[in-house]
Amino acid sequence: MLFKIPESFRIAGVKHAVELDPNLGLDYRLKGEATYGHRKVVLCSQQPIEEQRRAFLHEAIHHVDVLFDIRLRESQVIRLATGIAELIQQLEPDSAQELAGMIMERGHET
Repeated sequence: MLFKIPESFRIAGVKHAVELDPNLGLDYRLKGEATYGHRKVVLCSQQPIEEQRRAFLHEAIHHVDVLFDIRLRESQVIRLATGIAELIQQLEPDSAQELAGMIMERGHET
């Protein structure tokens, strides 16, 4: 999956920070964490970059879930993140940015 993990991202116009923490998950293998009150995703920086990307996508989906009151189960978040990761892998770099722009435009239409 080729994309750069951003320093921040927006969902429904709400800005969320991304932090790397070398100590996250050392005791129980936590790869990422969504903190809703602080609007951020924290990723374990000790894992390979590909795992960081997957964890970022997974935690970002949790934020989408909360902001839009979707109420996904953890198993659904896992499957959704897996499917979106597969889609991203198939996109050319320019296509990924174009797709993100189209999604943002549609989100503002509703």
